[in-house]
Amino acid sequence: MKKHLLILVGIIGFTVLFAQNRLNIHLRNSTVEKVGISDIDSLSIGGNDSTLNIRLLNQSVTAYPVSSIDSLTFSDTVSFLPVVQTIAVDKIVQASARSGIIIVSPGASSVSARGICWSTTEHPTIADSKYSSPLTATTQYLNLSSLIGSTTYYVRAYATNTYGTSYGETYSFTTTAYTLPIVETTSVTNAGGLEATCVGNVSNTGGYFKYIARGFCWSTSSNPTLSDSVVVHSTVLMGSYSMNIIFPTANVTYYVRSYTTNGIGTTYGAVLSIKPTMGNLTYTIDTNTLPVGSANYNLMKIALDSAMYYYNRYATFSGNIWVYYNEGIPTAQGGYRSSIGFGSNQWYMHVSTVMHEIAHWLGSGTSTSWKSFCVNGLWTGPTAVALLKSLTGETLYCDNNANLWHFWPYGLNQRSEATSANVYIIHAKLVNAMKTDCKW
Repeated sequence: MKKHLLILVGIIGFTVLFAQNRLNIHLRNSTVEKVGISDIDSLSIGGNDSTLNIRLLNQSVTAYPVSSIDSLTFSDTVSFLPVVQTIAVDKIVQASARSGIIIVSPGASSVSARGICWSTTEHPTIADSKYSSPLTATTQYLNLSSLIGSTTYYVRAYATNTYGTSYGETYSFTTTAYTLPIVETTSVTNAGGLEATCVGNVSNTGGYFKYIARGFCWSTSSNPTLSDSVVVHSTVLMGSYSMNIIFPTANVTYYVRSYTTNGIGTTYGAVLSIKPTMGNLTYTIDTNTLPVGSANYNLMKIALDSAMYYYNRYATFSGNIWVYYNEGIPTAQGGYRSSIGFGSNQWYMHVSTVMHEIAHWLGSGTSTSWKSFCVNGLWTGPTAVALLKSLTGETLYCDNNANLWHFWPYGLNQRSEATSANVYIIHAKLVNAMKTDCKW
């Protein structure tokens, strides 16, 4: 009997070692006593080898007469569930990390769901954040997303079949800390008159999904901050961005720099300076051909004043234009840095026609350098082409029609093109860009 019981105890110890889940004590009276292996503290033989004593973790002891025991069996109460392992966490940054799942066994039925779950508390379950993989591979790497920087998380794999859900090992990890973003001031260039085009670039977000803001700040002091004048661009993520700033006064030096803000704070790009210069185009009316107070004089003065406003506000030209009247001119005409003339048709005594002829006076369609950029019906000057693309997305065309060179759109070649003040503004900006291309 003693030998038999020693062997019995050895089997029980062997079974416990290999993590069976339940000890079943089959008694001779046909009843079965079930004891969880995880609840057992120790086993011993007592009463002169006549009893089997089971001491539980709560220190209670149950004694079974050996003569009452028919047999002992062992069972695994979760053997029908999947068996999974959690892949250790790597690729840890502020907002994401990578873990994964290994399906060791699907259990007693096929796996219907699998993935990883995570939480800021230990032992996460599928009731917490999770990623359910649509794949069926045995081993899968999966990403945790929408995490918070400088935070400790717990993650483990899970798998579900008909009999329930089981989990793998729990791993803990801490996301990296957020940092200040990085922004550069790429360029600040004169866009005509008081306006400047500013380009910046955010090369690092500091780990945040979304900025509080990004844009430019400017001042007459050498180190502008958010306490000065600010133009806000957007809360888009990384990359290049541009904005136009209209300054209040000409011939004053302004300092501009990019900025961006995330949850840690604000950083600035390099400071660049710009001195906006208004155009200084003027005109002189030939009062011998356009007497002061005449109907034609009054129409021409209104048209010229309006044209000068747009050219001087949105371009940087200077010079004085001689304006005359000749009844033989069918419409209007302008020569390169010479004069502009109008005939008797008052339809053309309009700001759109005046701006068109001023463009000829400045060199559009009349200078050799301008004509060299008109190739196969397309204007190829890079500054003007890029400007129109940025303003409207359109292509800039040009032609030689009966030795009259024009560009469009926004060339104001017909009065019908003058549909809004914006057309005049774009026209002046384009001619100013052609000035850069042609080096007038």
